Amino acid sequence: LIFGFDVIHGYSTISPIPLAESASWDMDAIKLSSKIAAMEAAASGINWTFAPMV
Repeated sequence: LIFGFDVIHGYSTISPIPLAESASWDMDAIKLSSKIAAMEAAASGINWTFAPMV
């Protein structure tokens, strides 16, 4: 069974929207916020996300 969800700017911990993250030019912060969202979503059973938003 596959569950999909829009994990666009965080799951339990909310991060800035992707446009704001890209404006920061801080690739390490972007990677960290994405990693945190992925770990939180996976822990909740979400194994397919509709992200990143382009």
